[in-house]
Order: sequence, then structure tokens, then C-alpha cells
Amino acid sequence: MSLREKMLSDSGIPGLLPRVDEITNTLCEWTGSEAQAYQWYVEHPIASLCNKTAEQLVQEKDLTLVLDFLRRSEQTTH
Repeated sequence: MSLREKMLSDSGIPGLLPRVDEITNTLCEWTGSEAQAYQWYVEHPIASLCNKTAEQLVQEKDLTLVLDFLRRSEQTTH
């Protein structure tokens, strides 16, 4: 299962496709590969978001929190 498919399954809401695509693309660029992005998505707790993983946040329908985190992280690395 690809990261995109996993996120769509986790969110349970087909209308979130643009956000899922943005998160998927950002994570793949950020980590260097889809395999590493997938691993980060399911395993990495985000301290500033109550130590939840992106997977947990997507399952809770909090894609905006994940996107905001990734955008902030991109800004601090560029």
C-alpha cells in the first residue's frame, strides 16, 4: 500500500484528496523517498502535537494540523 492510499484509508474521507496529496508530496520531498515518508508517517511522534504520529492525526481527521506542522518545518529548514 502506498503512503497516499494509506492516508486516504486512514482519513476515511475521499474529499480530502488535495490535502492528502499535499502531505504525501511534502513528506516524500522532506524525507527523500516514499518508503521513508511512510515510515515517518506511521512511527514518528510529533512532540508539538501531543506526541501523536501523523497517522494518528489523520485518523482523527486532523489533516490541517499535519499540514501546518509540515509547512512550519519547511520554513525553518529553508
